Amino acid sequence: MSMSATIPFSYQYGFQSDLYSSMCLDVATYDPKWNQPHFFRGQVRSPRAFAQNLLLLSKVVRTHFFLATPPDYLDPVITATPEILRLEGFSGCCCVYARADLPAAAFDGEILQSGTTNVDFGTPMQLALARITDSDSIRFQVGRDEVELKTSEESVVERKVALPVRWVKSFTEVQALQPRLVERWKVVRDEAVKFFKTLPKGKSPKQTMYAVPSGKGVRLSTRAAGGGVAFCGVHRVAVLQPLLSTCDWLRVWADDETGISGWEISGAAGRFFLLLSPQPYRGFSGEGQNLSTLASKPWEFSQSGFDVSTQATFDRELPLDLSGLQEMQPRLKAAHKLIEKGGVEIAKRISATEGDVTVPGTETRHYVRLRDGGDVCSCRWHSCYQGQRGPCKHILAALMLFEDHEEPRC
Repeated sequence: MSMSATIPFSYQYGFQSDLYSSMCLDVATYDPKWNQPHFFRGQVRSPRAFAQNLLLLSKVVRTHFFLATPPDYLDPVITATPEILRLEGFSGCCCVYARADLPAAAFDGEILQSGTTNVDFGTPMQLALARITDSDSIRFQVGRDEVELKTSEESVVERKVALPVRWVKSFTEVQALQPRLVERWKVVRDEAVKFFKTLPKGKSPKQTMYAVPSGKGVRLSTRAAGGGVAFCGVHRVAVLQPLLSTCDWLRVWADDETGISGWEISGAAGRFFLLLSPQPYRGFSGEGQNLSTLASKPWEFSQSGFDVSTQATFDRELPLDLSGLQEMQPRLKAAHKLIEKGGVEIAKRISATEGDVTVPGTETRHYVRLRDGGDVCSCRWHSCYQGQRGPCKHILAALMLFEDHEEPRC
């Protein structure tokens, strides 16, 4: 099994973590100032619904929806704020982004401070979560592979973690894509159950399907219709089925231009959200929606996320150095090489942000039109995707040339 590129970094925990049997969720946090070794402590009000959310997230990160190859990395990221706990992760192919939003109201306790950590969803954790019922009690603490340093005054645990580069790139992409989503429809539990019963079993067909509003509910169709949501790979949606028994409603968003769709189930423990790429073979790590920004600015967006339900961003402080990640974007790296080799020339300048640029290609020079309404290139990449997967290397090189001569584009 080939291993994905990773970014080494370490979390430091102020206590030993494990899974015990008492009604309390107790999570360790990365905290560089060591003010508080925990960021949450409290009782879970709906243990089974809580466990189902975590199990579903575990299933997503353990699934490759395009190939049969098992994922290399299975550690979702958890972020706490005074209002909510968020657990995030990507499928093995990065074509599905999953997030469990667990509000403070779902617990009898308090969030002590903001923080970010990762969660070990190994086999023992999954088995323990699968056995939980509403009559059970749980004590859930994060961390398994720690190295502990003891002194006369304190105990510090350090755990080395390899974060997949694909995850960091995907975090950046979904943060940029989600604000484009528009709510299409919302149905109550009974109607959601009826809809999921119509989904094909097993591997889904490769054709694009549509979830179309019908009366008070929604139906599956092979044709587009008003208010319908297009999606490919119904097996990616079907993973939500275990949450239907305790959910209140199902809400769906879509963006026709990019082809992405967002699926959210709300229940007793909180909200569970799935973001689907346009096709199962298209992982978010390769979409490139932020490449235009990264052509002139450092990698900064992966430190925040976006919640479609609240239409607001949230902080996600990953404890690693992002300064070198620009070089890990192939198209961005290729654009830098085009600039370094020379030959990228401004043919016509219309304004500080608009103009025409010629860029050398393998066999011919490409013509780039930079316009505020959308950039265009004569290369095959742009002709194929029309900007849906971000700019080509020639457009990026043209943007870099403009940045060197004028104020940055807004």
